[in-house]
Amino acid sequence: MITKGNVSTFSFYVRAFDTKNNYRNYGEPATQLSLEQAKEEFAKRCAQNPLSVNTMLGVEYSSKNAELNKHGVGAVDLLQCINGHLNLSEDYKLDEVLAHETLISVNAVSILKREADRLQRISDNATAKCAKRISDNIRTACVNTEAAEQFMKSLADEYGIDRIKDIVANELFGNNEIANAEIAEYLSSSFSGKYDSRFAVFGNSEQLEMLAHAAQFVEESLTETESKLRNSGLVYGDSNSIRDKSADIKSEIDHHNRIEDEGFAPDDGLSL
Repeated sequence: MITKGNVSTFSFYVRAFDTKNNYRNYGEPATQLSLEQAKEEFAKRCAQNPLSVNTMLGVEYSSKNAELNKHGVGAVDLLQCINGHLNLSEDYKLDEVLAHETLISVNAVSILKREADRLQRISDNATAKCAKRISDNIRTACVNTEAAEQFMKSLADEYGIDRIKDIVANELFGNNEIANAEIAEYLSSSFSGKYDSRFAVFGNSEQLEMLAHAAQFVEESLTETESKLRNSGLVYGDSNSIRDKSADIKSEIDHHNRIEDEGFAPDDGLSL
Protein backbone atom coordinates (compact mmCIF):
# COMPACT_ATOMS: atom_id res chain seq x y z
CA MET A 1 0.00 0.00 0.00
CA ILE A 2 1.53 3.31 -1.14
CA THR A 3 0.51 6.45 0.77
CA LYS A 4 0.75 10.03 -0.47
CA GLY A 5 2.14 12.29 2.23
CA ASN A 6 3.13 15.94 2.56
CA VAL A 7 6.42 15.75 0.66
CA SER A 8 6.61 12.15 -0.55
CA THR A 9 4.85 8.92 -1.39
CA PHE A 10 5.81 6.06 0.89
CA SER A 11 5.12 2.51 2.01
CA PHE A 12 6.45 0.24 4.73
CA TYR A 13 8.61 -2.87 4.54
CA VAL A 14 9.76 -5.76 6.72
CA ARG A 15 13.13 -7.36 6.04
CA ALA A 16 15.31 -9.82 7.91
CA PHE A 17 19.06 -10.45 7.73
CA ASP A 18 20.95 -13.54 8.86
CA THR A 19 23.97 -12.52 10.95
CA LYS A 20 25.42 -16.05 10.58
CA ASN A 21 25.33 -15.88 6.78
CA ASN A 22 27.01 -12.57 5.92
CA TYR A 23 23.79 -10.65 6.63
CA ARG A 24 22.04 -12.09 3.60
CA ASN A 25 18.26 -11.84 3.36
CA TYR A 26 16.48 -14.31 5.62
CA GLY A 27 13.33 -15.06 3.70
CA GLU A 28 11.73 -12.77 1.15
CA PRO A 29 11.39 -9.06 2.03
CA ALA A 30 7.79 -7.89 2.42
CA THR A 31 7.35 -4.52 0.71
CA GLN A 32 4.69 -1.94 -0.18
CA LEU A 33 2.84 -2.59 3.09
CA SER A 34 0.57 -0.37 5.12
CA LEU A 35 1.76 0.34 8.66
CA GLU A 36 -0.79 -2.11 10.05
CA GLN A 37 0.34 -4.83 7.64
CA ALA A 38 3.98 -4.12 8.47
CA LYS A 39 3.32 -4.40 12.22
CA GLU A 40 1.65 -7.78 11.82
CA GLU A 41 4.37 -9.08 9.48
CA PHE A 42 7.06 -7.84 11.86
CA ALA A 43 5.34 -9.51 14.83
CA LYS A 44 5.05 -12.80 12.92
CA ARG A 45 8.69 -12.80 11.90
CA CYS A 46 9.90 -11.82 15.38
CA ALA A 47 8.09 -14.91 16.69
CA GLN A 48 9.43 -17.20 13.95
CA ASN A 49 12.95 -15.98 13.29
CA PRO A 50 15.89 -17.29 15.34
CA LEU A 51 17.71 -14.86 17.61
CA SER A 52 20.60 -14.69 15.14
CA VAL A 53 18.35 -13.01 12.55
CA ASN A 54 17.89 -9.24 12.66
CA THR A 55 14.36 -8.21 11.66
CA MET A 56 13.62 -4.67 10.46
CA LEU A 57 10.44 -2.65 9.94
CA GLY A 58 11.05 0.48 7.92
CA VAL A 59 9.74 2.97 5.41
CA GLU A 60 10.80 3.54 1.81
CA TYR A 61 9.80 6.63 -0.11
CA SER A 62 10.08 8.64 -3.29
CA SER A 63 10.03 12.43 -3.38
CA LYS A 64 10.19 15.05 -6.13
CA ASN A 65 11.54 17.66 -3.72
CA ALA A 66 15.20 17.87 -4.78
CA GLU A 67 16.01 20.27 -1.94
CA LEU A 68 15.21 17.54 0.57
CA ASN A 69 16.69 14.61 -1.36
CA LYS A 70 18.48 15.08 -4.66
CA HIS A 71 18.28 11.35 -5.39
CA GLY A 72 14.50 11.29 -5.01
CA VAL A 73 14.30 7.99 -3.13
CA GLY A 74 15.27 6.67 0.28
CA ALA A 75 14.62 4.02 2.92
CA VAL A 76 15.07 4.05 6.70
CA ASP A 77 14.52 1.42 9.40
CA LEU A 78 12.09 2.52 12.10
CA LEU A 79 11.94 -0.57 14.33
CA GLN A 80 14.61 -3.24 14.72
CA CYS A 81 14.64 -6.61 16.44
CA ILE A 82 18.30 -7.46 17.07
CA ASN A 83 19.29 -10.53 19.12
CA GLY A 84 15.66 -10.78 20.19
CA HIS A 85 15.55 -7.22 21.54
CA LEU A 86 13.50 -4.40 20.03
CA ASN A 87 15.02 -1.03 19.29
CA LEU A 88 13.21 2.07 18.03
CA SER A 89 15.56 3.71 15.56
CA GLU A 90 15.75 7.49 15.31
CA ASP A 91 17.52 7.47 11.94
CA TYR A 92 14.42 9.05 10.37
CA LYS A 93 15.41 12.31 12.10
CA LEU A 94 18.55 12.41 9.94
CA ASP A 95 16.56 12.07 6.72
CA GLU A 96 15.34 15.43 5.41
CA VAL A 97 12.31 13.97 3.64
CA LEU A 98 11.11 11.91 6.61
CA ALA A 99 11.82 14.74 9.05
CA HIS A 100 9.32 16.82 7.04
CA GLU A 101 6.89 13.94 6.54
CA THR A 102 4.68 14.22 9.62
CA LEU A 103 2.77 11.05 8.75
CA ILE A 104 6.06 9.25 9.47
CA SER A 105 7.99 11.42 11.94
CA VAL A 106 4.94 11.95 14.17
CA ASN A 107 2.13 9.50 13.40
CA ALA A 108 3.95 6.28 12.47
CA VAL A 109 6.69 6.71 15.07
CA SER A 110 4.13 7.34 17.83
CA ILE A 111 2.20 4.22 16.87
CA LEU A 112 5.35 2.08 16.86
CA LYS A 113 6.41 3.45 20.25
CA ARG A 114 3.06 2.39 21.69
CA GLU A 115 3.38 -1.04 20.06
CA ALA A 116 7.02 -1.71 20.99
CA ASP A 117 6.31 -3.44 24.30
CA ARG A 118 3.68 -5.70 22.72
CA LEU A 119 6.00 -6.64 19.87
CA GLN A 120 8.86 -7.35 22.29
CA ARG A 121 6.60 -9.65 24.27
CA ILE A 122 5.64 -11.54 21.11
CA SER A 123 9.28 -12.29 20.34
CA ASP A 124 10.14 -13.25 23.92
CA ASN A 125 6.96 -15.25 24.46
CA ALA A 126 7.61 -17.46 21.46
CA THR A 127 11.08 -18.34 22.75
CA ALA A 128 9.85 -18.78 26.34
CA LYS A 129 6.97 -21.05 25.25
CA CYS A 130 9.35 -23.20 23.25
CA ALA A 131 11.74 -23.44 26.22
CA LYS A 132 8.87 -24.43 28.51
CA ARG A 133 7.74 -27.12 26.08
CA ILE A 134 11.24 -28.56 26.14
CA SER A 135 11.37 -28.45 29.96
CA ASP A 136 7.94 -30.06 30.32
CA ASN A 137 8.74 -32.90 27.92
CA ILE A 138 12.47 -33.43 28.30
CA ARG A 139 12.19 -36.58 30.43
CA THR A 140 9.85 -38.46 28.07
CA ALA A 141 11.56 -37.06 24.97
CA CYS A 142 14.90 -38.42 26.10
CA VAL A 143 13.89 -42.02 26.84
CA ASN A 144 15.57 -43.01 23.57
CA THR A 145 16.99 -41.53 20.39
CA GLU A 146 13.85 -42.03 18.31
CA ALA A 147 11.66 -40.25 20.88
CA ALA A 148 14.08 -37.31 21.00
CA GLU A 149 14.10 -37.02 17.20
CA GLN A 150 10.30 -37.14 16.98
CA PHE A 151 9.98 -34.50 19.69
CA MET A 152 12.51 -32.21 18.00
CA LYS A 153 10.77 -32.63 14.65
CA SER A 154 7.36 -31.65 16.04
CA LEU A 155 8.89 -28.73 17.92
CA ALA A 156 10.82 -27.55 14.86
CA ASP A 157 7.66 -27.57 12.76
CA GLU A 158 6.07 -25.18 15.26
CA TYR A 159 8.94 -22.95 16.38
CA GLY A 160 11.70 -23.46 13.83
CA ILE A 161 14.93 -25.40 14.29
CA ASP A 162 17.08 -22.30 14.81
CA ARG A 163 15.04 -21.10 17.78
CA ILE A 164 15.37 -24.55 19.36
CA LYS A 165 19.14 -24.47 18.86
CA ASP A 166 19.27 -21.03 20.49
CA ILE A 167 17.42 -22.36 23.55
CA VAL A 168 19.46 -25.56 23.93
CA ALA A 169 22.70 -23.64 23.40
CA ASN A 170 21.66 -21.05 25.98
CA GLU A 171 21.22 -23.78 28.59
CA LEU A 172 24.20 -25.95 27.66
CA PHE A 173 26.76 -23.17 27.28
CA GLY A 174 25.32 -20.84 29.90
CA ASN A 175 24.30 -23.17 32.69
CA ASN A 176 25.91 -26.58 32.08
CA GLU A 177 29.05 -28.21 30.75
CA ILE A 178 29.24 -29.75 27.28
CA ALA A 179 31.20 -32.98 27.16
CA ASN A 180 30.60 -33.70 23.48
CA ALA A 181 32.91 -31.75 21.15
CA GLU A 182 30.69 -32.35 18.11
CA ILE A 183 27.66 -30.88 19.86
CA ALA A 184 29.72 -27.96 21.13
CA GLU A 185 30.73 -27.16 17.56
CA TYR A 186 27.17 -27.60 16.26
CA LEU A 187 25.71 -25.17 18.82
CA SER A 188 28.59 -22.72 19.19
CA SER A 189 27.17 -20.09 16.84
CA SER A 190 23.72 -20.33 18.46
CA PHE A 191 24.84 -19.03 21.87
CA SER A 192 24.56 -15.29 22.41
CA GLY A 193 27.47 -15.30 24.86
CA LYS A 194 25.33 -14.53 27.90
CA TYR A 195 22.95 -16.87 29.72
CA ASP A 196 19.29 -15.77 29.63
CA SER A 197 17.30 -17.27 32.51
CA ARG A 198 13.98 -16.40 30.83
CA PHE A 199 14.60 -19.27 28.43
CA ALA A 200 15.80 -21.81 30.99
CA VAL A 201 15.40 -25.52 30.36
CA PHE A 202 15.30 -27.80 33.39
CA GLY A 203 17.27 -30.82 32.29
CA ASN A 204 20.73 -32.26 32.78
CA SER A 205 23.64 -32.06 30.36
CA GLU A 206 23.07 -35.59 29.05
CA GLN A 207 19.44 -34.83 28.18
CA LEU A 208 20.31 -31.50 26.58
CA GLU A 209 23.05 -33.07 24.47
CA MET A 210 20.62 -35.77 23.38
CA LEU A 211 18.18 -33.09 22.22
CA ALA A 212 20.98 -31.29 20.43
CA HIS A 213 21.85 -34.52 18.57
CA ALA A 214 18.18 -34.89 17.67
CA ALA A 215 17.97 -31.29 16.46
CA GLN A 216 21.01 -31.88 14.28
CA PHE A 217 19.36 -34.99 12.82
CA VAL A 218 16.18 -33.05 12.04
CA GLU A 219 18.11 -30.17 10.50
CA GLU A 220 20.20 -32.46 8.33
CA SER A 221 17.17 -34.46 7.20
CA LEU A 222 16.39 -31.69 4.69
CA THR A 223 17.49 -32.50 1.18
CA GLU A 224 20.72 -30.95 -0.05
CA THR A 225 18.82 -28.46 -2.24
CA GLU A 226 16.46 -27.52 0.60
CA SER A 227 19.40 -26.97 2.94
CA LYS A 228 21.18 -24.78 0.36
CA LEU A 229 18.10 -22.62 -0.16
CA ARG A 230 17.56 -22.35 3.60
CA ASN A 231 21.18 -21.40 4.31
CA SER A 232 21.13 -18.78 1.55
CA GLY A 233 18.05 -17.14 3.08
CA LEU A 234 15.86 -17.81 0.03
CA VAL A 235 13.45 -19.87 2.14
CA TYR A 236 12.74 -19.79 5.85
CA GLY A 237 10.40 -21.18 8.49
CA ASP A 238 9.72 -24.71 9.66
CA SER A 239 10.66 -27.82 7.68
CA ASN A 240 7.26 -28.03 5.98
CA SER A 241 7.44 -24.40 4.84
CA ILE A 242 10.97 -24.90 3.55
CA ARG A 243 9.94 -27.93 1.51
CA ASP A 244 6.82 -26.20 0.17
CA LYS A 245 8.76 -23.13 -1.00
CA SER A 246 11.92 -24.88 -2.18
CA ALA A 247 10.39 -26.61 -5.21
CA ASP A 248 9.14 -23.35 -6.75
CA ILE A 249 12.37 -21.47 -6.09
CA LYS A 250 14.50 -24.33 -7.43
CA SER A 251 12.39 -24.31 -10.59
CA GLU A 252 12.88 -20.55 -11.01
CA ILE A 253 16.66 -20.81 -10.52
CA ASP A 254 16.93 -23.72 -12.96
CA HIS A 255 14.88 -21.79 -15.53
CA HIS A 256 17.03 -18.69 -15.13
CA ASN A 257 20.22 -20.75 -15.41
CA ARG A 258 18.98 -22.19 -18.71
CA ILE A 259 18.39 -18.65 -19.98
CA GLU A 260 21.91 -17.71 -18.85
CA ASP A 261 23.37 -20.73 -20.66
CA GLU A 262 21.63 -19.62 -23.84
CA GLY A 263 23.07 -16.12 -23.48
CA PHE A 264 19.78 -14.30 -22.92
CA ALA A 265 20.53 -13.16 -19.35
CA PRO A 266 23.63 -12.17 -17.35
CA ASP A 267 25.05 -14.60 -14.82
CA ASP A 268 23.51 -13.84 -11.40
CA GLY A 269 25.75 -16.31 -9.58
CA LEU A 270 22.86 -18.48 -8.38
CA SER A 271 23.21 -22.23 -8.73
CA LEU A 272 22.11 -25.38 -6.94
